[in-house]
Amino acid sequence: MRSVRSLFCGLLLALLGTGAVQAQTTLYQSSPSTGSSCLSPTGQNAATEVTTPASPTYQISSVTLNVTSFSASNLVVSLYSDASGLPGSPVAALGTATLGTGGAAPVTLTPTAPVALSASTRYWIVASTNGTGNCDIAWNFGTAPTTSPLTHTDDATTPPAGPWALNNGANFAITVTGSTVTAPSAPGAIAPVPTLSQWALILLSGVFGLFAAGFSRRRER
Repeated sequence: MRSVRSLFCGLLLALLGTGAVQAQTTLYQSSPSTGSSCLSPTGQNAATEVTTPASPTYQISSVTLNVTSFSASNLVVSLYSDASGLPGSPVAALGTATLGTGGAAPVTLTPTAPVALSASTRYWIVASTNGTGNCDIAWNFGTAPTTSPLTHTDDATTPPAGPWALNNGANFAITVTGSTVTAPSAPGAIAPVPTLSQWALILLSGVFGLFAAGFSRRRER
């Protein structure tokens, strides 16, 4: 029975060691205002910039964009590196949503697992679409954003066949939600948060442990 207890304790510690679920908080927010920037035809993208503090280390669990959809198409949101003050290369996928013609609405996208951010690093959250029409989706402009814990300096857009250019102070409406992490991870790495199946195994291990303890007491009588 001692070996069964050891197996139970080892399994539980291994599962809990994958990471702890942190309280979710708003890392950055720009509330909806007036005006927008079109995301189509394909290649006509838009981006908002965020910069992480020196500490603590944060992870993104979801992003909510305020968009206006005029035609059925996909909204794709990704995290990019910074290249001399403009979006550089993709770092991680933040989510994809299929939109209809529902007009203006907030759209929340969630990555497959929280995306870890490096400290003191500048990133770009880039929105694009597979729509080929004229302005299938538009990303609405926002108010002056909050500056803590992630700070913000610029927004940028690109025409279908042109380079990125700063958007002259027009903020895009977005809310970035996430939490702190206990240990820094590589940029864009999946943060160590237990999956639903892992939580199920943790609960099952607890039940198994109670059964093992009861069985041991009966044998000792």
